[in-house]
Amino acid sequence: MTAASLVVVVVFLAIVLAPRTAVTRPSANRPRSTVGEGVTLLPDALDLLALAAASGLNVTESLDLVARFGPNAVAERMRPIVEAIDSGRPVVSALHTAGIEPGDPLGIVLSALGDAHVSGAAIEMRLVNIGTDLRGIARSREQAAARKLSVRLLLPLVVCMLPAFALLTVVPVLVETLG
Repeated sequence: MTAASLVVVVVFLAIVLAPRTAVTRPSANRPRSTVGEGVTLLPDALDLLALAAASGLNVTESLDLVARFGPNAVAERMRPIVEAIDSGRPVVSALHTAGIEPGDPLGIVLSALGDAHVSGAAIEMRLVNIGTDLRGIARSREQAAARKLSVRLLLPLVVCMLPAFALLTVVPVLVETLG
C-alpha cells in the first residue's frame, strides 16, 4: 500500500466517521425541552423572586415581576400562571394546576410559593436554597457533558491524527531505508 492510497483511506475514514462522533447541536426541527433550560435558568429567576419577596412584594406581584423581567424560558412558563391569577383564579389553584411535568424543578418552586401564600411565611431563604441546589444540579450536568465530549472527540483524534503522525514520521523513514 502506497502512501497516497493510505492518505486516501485515512481521509475517507475521517469523513465517514467524524460526523457521527461530533458534538450534536440542538436542531431547529427538533423540539427542545424547557425542563433542561429551566434547570440552568431557574436559579436566576429564583434570585429575582427572592429579591422581590425580600423587598416586600407578595407572591402574586413577585410572579408578575419574573413573568415580565425574568429569563425567557422561565418567564414564558410563568406568564400563564400570572394570567390565570389576573383573571380571578385563586393563587394556590393557579400555582398547583400550572401543567408542570413530574420532575420539573419549577414544580418545587411553585409549591413553595403556594405554601408561602397560604401561610404568609417568608419565602426568601427557601428560594435561595432551591436556587443553590439547582445550580449544583446544572453544574453536575455540565461536567457530565464535558466528560462525554472528551470521549466523543477521541475517535476523530485517533482516526485523523494518528495516521497523520505515522505519515509524517514513520513513512519517510521507511521510504528512506527501503529506497
